[in-house]
Amino acid sequence: MFPFYLPKKRYLYAHNPSQDREFYFPLTGIDISQPLKIGKCEIIPVSMLKETINFPQLMTSHISCIAKTIVDVSEKWESACDNYSIALQLTKQSIGALYLAFYNSKNRCDYSRRIVISNIGKHELDEGLVIYKTERLLNNYSDISKTLCFNNDDQTDLFSSSIKVIDSKMDSFYSQDCEYGNKILKALEILYCINNEIYSNERILKICAAINMLFKDNSGKEIDSNWIASQLNQLFNYFGIDIKGKVPDELIDDYFSKTKYTALFVDEYKKIRNNFMHGIIELYKEFTVINSVDYFFYIISLYELINIMIGKAEFQSLTNTDEFIQTLISNNKNHSNK
Repeated sequence: MFPFYLPKKRYLYAHNPSQDREFYFPLTGIDISQPLKIGKCEIIPVSMLKETINFPQLMTSHISCIAKTIVDVSEKWESACDNYSIALQLTKQSIGALYLAFYNSKNRCDYSRRIVISNIGKHELDEGLVIYKTERLLNNYSDISKTLCFNNDDQTDLFSSSIKVIDSKMDSFYSQDCEYGNKILKALEILYCINNEIYSNERILKICAAINMLFKDNSGKEIDSNWIASQLNQLFNYFGIDIKGKVPDELIDDYFSKTKYTALFVDEYKKIRNNFMHGIIELYKEFTVINSVDYFFYIISLYELINIMIGKAEFQSLTNTDEFIQTLISNNKNHSNK
């Protein structure tokens, strides 16, 4: 029997720890003709890769682009995990930033792309979109996976300007290594997970987790969903962001149009997150079904919250969550008194 040696650090999933600094990951879902830099990652077309690197065919035969990620982070970060794990985090943060910039450049929230760290070259679709046949009809018989691929046409002026802002802030967050910046970077990483999750109720759970994290201060006090909803509602009003108005009109019903933001947030929060966590599950509904309007309401809220935290002047010099909460409450209080 061969001896089994555990690494010095414990890992939450199986991978080979590494202390290298430069990593290359295959990407499914992006096909661009020129390199694109964002955060610690540069996305490079396979056709432009140096032959001397000698990538195996298994890694590149089905894809168009490779992510080149440089691990250059603080000692505190490196003490928490190995460089391979860090490289994955940095790559996911950069792809999350691409999702945010893409959202900012489109006039509809249901235009989406799916970029995955994978060499498969094809998208796995949400189960509700796969081809299926009933006794009478063949349904979903179209290749929607092609519309999920990010390409040159997506790099509009709006996208480019948004990427510049986000990239600049990511660079400053990496150099400062402050809690406020680290939380935004983590939110971008979670955006990667949300957009690549094929089960819609799991997306909502991850969105709730990201919002909770951004609001969670150092007091250790439990966060109430009504308080989060109220702060978000006032914050979006302060900056003139109409969350409900960003949901496509054809998806909206009377309940959604007539119900206030805070009530919508809390109702869905309790139904999807709290009920699920406590095993309160509807027995006669398919488990992963979520109304599109509910999903878009939540993902738009998260996108716009990150936009505010990254781009608005009031939040530019913050270093921790306590400062963020105090600034947010102060702004909301001043706004409500006008």
